Amino acid sequence: MNNGIQSSSKQNSAVLRDDLLCLSGLTGFKHFSLLVIGREEVLVTVKCSSDQVPNGSFSVVQEGHAPNTPSKDRPGERPNELTFLFAVYKMYDRPMVWCRSRREGHLFDFKEVVGWSGEGEFFKRAKSNHDFPLALPSCLRWQAEPDSVSIHTIISDIVASTLPSPPQNPLAVDFSIPIYALPTPAQSPTPEFLLEQLMVVSAMLEFLWAAPKTDATKTDIERLRHIYVKGARQLSQVQLQ
Repeated sequence: MNNGIQSSSKQNSAVLRDDLLCLSGLTGFKHFSLLVIGREEVLVTVKCSSDQVPNGSFSVVQEGHAPNTPSKDRPGERPNELTFLFAVYKMYDRPMVWCRSRREGHLFDFKEVVGWSGEGEFFKRAKSNHDFPLALPSCLRWQAEPDSVSIHTIISDIVASTLPSPPQNPLAVDFSIPIYALPTPAQSPTPEFLLEQLMVVSAMLEFLWAAPKTDATKTDIERLRHIYVKGARQLSQVQLQ
């Protein structure tokens, strides 16, 4: 890796770590949920529809290394869910993703990635198959094109590689949940609900606005804007009463 790309990689990894912390305020995605568990780590749980099961075949980096958070059985996890660890450890200065759900029948295809083992001071070589990082397109592209990689592209890759049929919009918002509903005056929404809704919608808007723009994300952004404007108006009316 030349000095220019190495410098860009270090700067972008710092940006990714900052972006990971911002994920803690996000809720209501259609295909996944998020749980920030540290300054450098977030758990991404991908959800299939109730009549589907996640893909159980993974392409992993042959020279990869284990993460800080171990894989384990997850009693509360449903058969149509898989949990992944997305981490940007400072010691590595690169994003990596590992499957954290242990299931019988998982298959692993080991991929040799030139130069991967020379990245950072790796502290622990993987032994369990689940502890080898996934060879996701964004993670592989990081070495040569760090500017093209973001939390959005990595999460999209996780979703696309897990669902049996990759969705058109991996970052789709689930507008069926109550926090994204458009309350009518007859429902008499409380100021507390309206304030919470504005905070949730605002966080989601900020996240999607920074994502690569597709027709699907643009549609979700416009719908969220409509919810935000209507909610702000209703809150003003309630506060004036």
